[in-house]
Amino acid sequence: MNIDEVLISSGIIIFLMMCCIVAVFILYTKKAFQQIAQKREFDIKIQAAIIAAQESEREELANNLHDDFGPLLGILSRQLKREVNPGASITFTAEDRKAIHDKLDGLMADTRRYSSELYPTQMKHLGLIAALQQNLLDMSGQMETHFFNKMEHQPSFNEAQEITLYRVLNEVLNNILRHSQATELECELMTVDGYFQIQLIHNGIPFTQEMFLQHAESKTGKGCSSILNRTLQLNGTIEFYRMIEIHSCVRIAIQMP
Repeated sequence: MNIDEVLISSGIIIFLMMCCIVAVFILYTKKAFQQIAQKREFDIKIQAAIIAAQESEREELANNLHDDFGPLLGILSRQLKREVNPGASITFTAEDRKAIHDKLDGLMADTRRYSSELYPTQMKHLGLIAALQQNLLDMSGQMETHFFNKMEHQPSFNEAQEITLYRVLNEVLNNILRHSQATELECELMTVDGYFQIQLIHNGIPFTQEMFLQHAESKTGKGCSSILNRTLQLNGTIEFYRMIEIHSCVRIAIQMP
């Protein structure tokens, strides 16, 4: 093989190598752009889901404010404006005063609960455990509540995790208060096998895991859907079951850092 043939062969080999390099570069660049596009599409979907969840929560909050505050304020207004003889002062019996005070206590507890749902300042000031205990205390005017801290050590969640867990607990407590017709509620905090565990035991209408999942998957079960999604965000589990004949239980377990 003469020098010309060697040069030609070398040139062809180099050309083919360059073509391969360019082809690989194009394929890699195309794949990289596809991944960027997919990530952008995923981010858009996540943002849309977050916005939808926020709007859903605002709508639910507005409905709750309307349903809870409206009727009670109407009753109080009628009680305070009842007709009396001209020139006479409005007088209330002991039963009237107690009824009005009970309604006002309920409204104040609801106000604190809804403000916590909007932004959990109480949790940020007191910490997760103390804020949960305060929420149960606020509910004591509407049912008998008990709080037991059986934890062996304090879980070290970050602020975002604490806020998410606080919202889960708030939503569960709100559902028990609104729908279970319970008169007694017991909250137990434990640390079991590396998990922070919360048990809420009440004597109200039973609510099973199957019912919870059905509500979470339906368009009308916004509260249950929010509870499930936030629990999954924390890599946790939530379970609804009948504990004994007259008691129902909600168990939430979150893996500790």
